[in-house]
Amino acid sequence: MKKKSVNNLFFFFRIILFTLIYFSIAKMSLSFATIHNAVSPIWPPTGFAIGLLYLMGLKYLPAISIGVFIVNYSLGSSLPAVFAIAIGNSLEAAVGVYLYRWLNEQTETFGIHKRTFAFILTAALSAAISACIGISSLCLFESASWRDFDSLALTWWTGNAMGTILFFPMMLALSKTKFRKIPLAIALVVSGVGISWLVMMFPQGAPYLFILFVYLFLSVNVAGEAGALSSITTVLVVALYSISNGNGVFFLGSSNSNLVHFQLFFSSLCITGFFLIDYKNEKIFKSLTWILMGGWLLSGILFAGFYLKSLQLSEAEFNTKIEKLEAYIQSKMERNITALQSGAGLFAAKKSITHEEWKSFFEQLNLDVNLHGLLGLGKITRVDKKNLDHFFFEMKRNGQTEAHYKSLGADDLADAYIINLIEPISRNAPAIGLDVGSEKNRREAAELSRDSGTPAITNSILLVQDNKKRAGFLMFYPLYAGLNTPTTLEEKRSKLVGWIYTPVILENFFSSIFKNKEFEDLTYLVKGSDEENDKTFAMSRNFNLYSRNGIKKRSIKMLNQIYNFEIGTTKNGIASADSLPSWVAAFTSLLTLIVAAFVANSLTLGTRAQALAKKMTLELRSNAELIEKQQMKLIQSSKMSSLGEMASGIAHEINNPLTVINSKLLILEKNLNATPLDVNKIREHIKQIERTTLRIAKIVKGLSAFSRNTEDDPMEPAILTQILEDTLELCRERFINQNMAIKINIQKPVSVLCRPHQLSQVLMNLFSNAYDAIVNQEDKWIAVDVFSEANFVKIRITDSGPGIPEEITEKMMEPFFTTKEVGKGTGLGLSISKGIIEEHGGHFSYDKTSGHTSFVIELPIIS
Repeated sequence: MKKKSVNNLFFFFRIILFTLIYFSIAKMSLSFATIHNAVSPIWPPTGFAIGLLYLMGLKYLPAISIGVFIVNYSLGSSLPAVFAIAIGNSLEAAVGVYLYRWLNEQTETFGIHKRTFAFILTAALSAAISACIGISSLCLFESASWRDFDSLALTWWTGNAMGTILFFPMMLALSKTKFRKIPLAIALVVSGVGISWLVMMFPQGAPYLFILFVYLFLSVNVAGEAGALSSITTVLVVALYSISNGNGVFFLGSSNSNLVHFQLFFSSLCITGFFLIDYKNEKIFKSLTWILMGGWLLSGILFAGFYLKSLQLSEAEFNTKIEKLEAYIQSKMERNITALQSGAGLFAAKKSITHEEWKSFFEQLNLDVNLHGLLGLGKITRVDKKNLDHFFFEMKRNGQTEAHYKSLGADDLADAYIINLIEPISRNAPAIGLDVGSEKNRREAAELSRDSGTPAITNSILLVQDNKKRAGFLMFYPLYAGLNTPTTLEEKRSKLVGWIYTPVILENFFSSIFKNKEFEDLTYLVKGSDEENDKTFAMSRNFNLYSRNGIKKRSIKMLNQIYNFEIGTTKNGIASADSLPSWVAAFTSLLTLIVAAFVANSLTLGTRAQALAKKMTLELRSNAELIEKQQMKLIQSSKMSSLGEMASGIAHEINNPLTVINSKLLILEKNLNATPLDVNKIREHIKQIERTTLRIAKIVKGLSAFSRNTEDDPMEPAILTQILEDTLELCRERFINQNMAIKINIQKPVSVLCRPHQLSQVLMNLFSNAYDAIVNQEDKWIAVDVFSEANFVKIRITDSGPGIPEEITEKMMEPFFTTKEVGKGTGLGLSISKGIIEEHGGHFSYDKTSGHTSFVIELPIIS
């Protein structure tokens, strides 16, 4: 009971630990989320979740569910959405485990790449579950817009899939990594950081991205799976670092966009790594070196070409857009000047304009809508400071009861430049009564406009009506007394009545410009043109998230002021025209893998065929040995059968000499008792006994040799005629008893390399068959002809039989075929005889042209 409690406590602590690990990985991954705070283009927690459940068991699924819940709740998502996302991600992890286990068993479907396809399909299919559930819940519970469903779902899906492809295999590898490989992995990481840094941290490195495939290849060659995972992880870390810092080769737009473009390259690298591991495991890695290197070189060349072309097109398009932007800014300024001129025209037509008339004029022109970024439209009147009290009295009498004099500092000037009209008054009331001449920047711009007779704007100032204290400027257009525009400086100064002016907040003005659909994909920052005024006036939202590598700097003149622009591009979402090089790179790297896989399949087929052939050879060899043993047993059995058939003849062959010996012994006994002894006769009888005894010994020796097992006998030179005579000695008496004539024709003795007793077995088998064939015929004879042709000696054994029917000759060499009665033949004689002769390098055949039954043995002659 106590042990169970301890186990439960450890399980509880492990749940907490794994939850914290998941939460930590997730929070780091969310730092790359830009299009939505809960959607990251790369999501390693999925790989961790599937790896954990695969290695530790589904009982740890609560750790994943709790981790997902805490992460999403911390983002401020609604509880229903958080619950739905937790369910989706938990289901994703559980399904991923079952998918991988099932797919990893499909050897016949995926062959040597079964593990690779198991990883890829597991990542793709399981990620689709969480993406659908997660994004649907965000849209359903108003955390995201249904309008963005496609881009959000695709980003979620690719992020989770990529996280699985990298981190799930990494966890499996780490679970079985041997510590002796860790130093090697560290060395690969260090070298990989250097290579990746040079290639990815600078825009100029883009055409050389495929060097990283070579680095991956070398890593796998050196350290196998550990090398692949170390190198891929190194490339990933350096790439993410370059993207997060807004520089490097992936600078197409926002961080999210950059990550998505990187996914094309990174997924190609990961899949290539898996394939290389497969080739390494199959020991065909080096055989594919030139195919892979050639494919990557071609891919690199194509990518570089498309990339540089894309840069040229992007550069030209970008420059054209900036030119349009400059023209648009100037046209916008012209429209604003036109609004000022309209106000000037009103005052030219009527000397005195009341507050209500100015308001009516502003509303009729709908300037509050058309000014785009301007705070309003007003009039500044030049007033002799001696007449200020009267001037403000008239303003109050015309309905501006709150009007009073406001100074910004300088009070020692003779004239005051008073703002006495401004619409809409609701947001510009603090400006009524302001003496713009009391502040240097305002006064200088006003007087520049007065002296030039053209519009002018101030340097950056803080507008009194802007509570947020943002940078702005005033635009002045001069009003002169009389209908004719003065031409001289003196006339302009003397006839100046005041100015039509507009207050502008720089941030509003420039944001209104970039809200135009033609420029909404541009990111911008606007600063002043001099050191004193070198501060940021306006900046697009998330400007710092965009790459600094693609920023163009332009100085644009607006009337008498110059503004410094930093302009870049943003490519939000998954698809972009600029992604063509990345798609080309992904396609060509995939094509390289397809070609390599085709060759690998051929190689492995050959290897598997060789292995199968070897296995079958061993089996056949084993079977052959078994067959050979059985054959020898059958040969031995056949010998015994032949001996049995010859038994009566052999018995007669031995009995006759024994009878002769017995008779001679009786004669010798009589001769020994005779007087005198006839020594010569006794000697003659003894010699006859000796000859008869030798004959018996020869027969016994032949029987012994014929009956013993000869499978282990070595090949040895032997005189063929001697083997023939010894064999005939065993069966001669049998033939004589049946009145069979034996005709022997030997041209000359020759030597052959053989196992003599096996040749004797063949000859005995043919003699036995001949005996059986002619024993019941009237004309009984057997002819044996031995003659040489070229380097072969031929033994033709012919009997008086009429020959063998054709339907039998086609089958008689097959094992177990026989025409004899049951119990009188095994059907193995001719088959075994043929095998023995062929083992001796000879040929065994039946002569169909003889007219009788005739078999021919051919054996090579030795010199």
